[in-house]
This record gives sequence, C-alpha cells and structure tokens, in this order.
Amino acid sequence: MATIAKRPSLHSKSSEHNRLIKYEIENFMEISRRDEFLSFDVEKLQRILESDNLNITREEDAYVAIKRWFNYDVSIDYKHSISLHHHHPEPELEYTNKTWHNLPAMKQVRYGQCVVELDGKIYAIGGFGDSKVLSSVERYTPSQGWEVVKSLTIGRFDANAEILNGKIYVMGGLRGFQSSIRSVECYNPDSNTWTSCADMNECRDIPFVRAHKGHIYVLDTYSAKSRQSVERYDPQRNIWSKVCCLNADWARIAGMSLDNKLWFIGRPKSDDWSSVSVYDEANDRWVKKCSIPNVNIYTCVVPVALLSLK
Repeated sequence: MATIAKRPSLHSKSSEHNRLIKYEIENFMEISRRDEFLSFDVEKLQRILESDNLNITREEDAYVAIKRWFNYDVSIDYKHSISLHHHHPEPELEYTNKTWHNLPAMKQVRYGQCVVELDGKIYAIGGFGDSKVLSSVERYTPSQGWEVVKSLTIGRFDANAEILNGKIYVMGGLRGFQSSIRSVECYNPDSNTWTSCADMNECRDIPFVRAHKGHIYVLDTYSAKSRQSVERYDPQRNIWSKVCCLNADWARIAGMSLDNKLWFIGRPKSDDWSSVSVYDEANDRWVKKCSIPNVNIYTCVVPVALLSLK
C-alpha cells in the first residue's frame, strides 16, 4: 500500500522558517558570502538586519554584504528600500520616479560623516576615510557635481550637524576611536569659511541635534548614565547652557520642532516602552505626553506621527 505523506502544518512551516532566520542572523557573515544570499528578498534581508542579535564584527561588514546583494541585480526596484546608518560614497544614488539613478561619486571615500542640505546643495562633512580622520568637506549641486569647499578647522567623524539661520553647525564627534570632543564649528556658505564656536559642556560622539526657536539642542544618542544630558546653544551670545535632563537612556529616534514645541522620543531605563515628551521652556522641564510600544532605535518618525499626541 502506498504511503501518503502528511502535509506539513502552517505552524510547523512557521517554526522552521523562524529557525532558519535565527540561523542566518547568528551566522550572517558566513551566509552573506554564499550565492544563496544574493536571492534573499528585501523583507527577509530587512528582518535579518534589524535583529538585535545580528552577528557582525563591525557595521562595515553589513554594508559590504548589502552592497554585494544590491549589485547582484540592480534592476530589482525594491532594493532601494534597504538603508544603512552610515552614508557611504560609492555609488551615489538619486531616487526619482520610483527608480535609483547613479550620480557622480564623491571625491573622497568617507563614512561617519555629517550630511546636510542647505539652499539646494548637499554637504558631506568630515568623516573617516583612507585610514584617517577627515577635515575635508564636499558640496554637491546638480549643475556642478561634487566640489571641494573649505575644510573643517578640526577633523572629526561621527559628529552631527544642523542648519540654523542659513549656516551649518557641526558639533562633537571623534578625533580617534576613543577620543570624543566638545568642539563646535560654524560654516558660512557666503564666505566659504568655518568659524570656531564655544565648546559644548560635554564631549559627545554621534550626538542628536535639533534647531528650535533660534537655538540648537544637543544630547547623546545613548547615555550610560541614569539620565540623558541635554544642552542648548545660543548663536547670538555664543554660549552653551544646560537644560533639564531627559529621563531616558537613549533619545535617538525623534526630536523635532512641531507646533512651536520641541518633541523627543526616548526609552526610560529598564522599560519596554518608549515615551513621547515635549519641552516646557518656561519651567525647564520635559512633560511626558504618552507611551508607545518599544521601537527600533534607528526608526524614523515624521511630524505627522505626533499630531494626535497633543
């Protein structure tokens, strides 16, 4: 008598799929070198990369793997949805009409740089490349491509930048892999000059910055302390002043000036929920508005997501 094979249940298929994903997360470096890796769909690769248990030695390993996957068949439209924390220089892509187009590569290979847009021009500032910390700055315009502009006074990578009053402010960063800095510089595009500003009160690398009501607010992406230190820069007086700390170990994913208020989303210590807070300037305190389920630290939040939280 012929034996009829039992069809696997949906539960067993799901369990097997989860075990496979877990194996690929734990052995990502090995898997990424195989040919089968090139056929991963975007949803699967996104799930692997977003895992907190992703087994990589450094972030650049993930970038190399994704670049190999992307270049295997760049005609697949959905591959544009994979993104990285650091902005790498080769190749530069422009996203229009749901397709990516190659643009001229930057003159300098760099990662960990600041990238900002001012007056329709893109600036790539500092970073790390060719085994050294960079002070060089490049500017991109559609008509002229990339051109070198005035270099930073102090080379740095993993800094951050913000636009205020038509100028670019660069804050903090690293001068070496263990040496974060407090220095701040301001770029005037009209004169193509960098001017040193007052130092921050604390050294910060990969700081989060946001302009609001003529000031710049800055805090660390992640704090090992019990509270998140925040300070504010006044460009008119060229001084930094401390403001009320956020009760959070990180406040990375959102910080925006909305409805003439400054909003931040962060996660309190030992809490599985993230909190939305607004800054009360008159009383120098952060007012908690609500809690939301825990989200990935690199998630992007746009202002429309906060309109219902007033």
